[in-house]
Amino acid sequence: LVLTTLLSMLLFLMGQKTLKKGMDMWGKETIRLAQAAESRPDWLTTRVQDEGGKESPGTSLVEISRPEELTPASTRGAERTGDGQEDEDPVDDEEQRRQSLDRIRLRESRTQWPKVAALSVCCCGVLVLTILKGGSEFRPLGLRCGTWSYWGMTLLVIPWVFVFAVVFRRWLLREFRAKRDLGYVCDDVIQWDEKNTIKWPLICSLSGLVAG
Repeated sequence: LVLTTLLSMLLFLMGQKTLKKGMDMWGKETIRLAQAAESRPDWLTTRVQDEGGKESPGTSLVEISRPEELTPASTRGAERTGDGQEDEDPVDDEEQRRQSLDRIRLRESRTQWPKVAALSVCCCGVLVLTILKGGSEFRPLGLRCGTWSYWGMTLLVIPWVFVFAVVFRRWLLREFRAKRDLGYVCDDVIQWDEKNTIKWPLICSLSGLVAG
């Protein structure tokens, strides 16, 4: 009872801290959005408005708050070619960028079933391995606690989860790079680069192991 009470108090305090941080970030984004709306160029305003004169839904702070990120990193600063000829119209570049952002928003607004399926397969695999390992009375494979086969079955969970961790990391890196090139990444959130995609999952895994 004491342990449950302390754990509940800990979760409450952590949730309160997370809520406060989220509200602070929301306030900062609101201020930056208002400032960016005052300083954005006229041609960009026309691109994000529909026929009725209203801004298209989904226009976000990170799209318009950074003038240097209005075009993908691969085309930024390349308005002219080496022979002095002009590149594509920046309005066309912005239109392509906006379409890419719309596709990202549409994908993230829906349940991504391939990811759900992969995570479900990972969890089911861990469950099956745990059942096959057995316990004090239920032993489907006849494994005795303390034997090499028993510990082998126990440790088999590690490579199984590792395979899915690699796949999930590749997905996360690919999506983060696409968002970063489009200027869709805010500085206030975790930057899911090559380092953080290893650092934070490792910390969470160790925390779960310590918590039991």
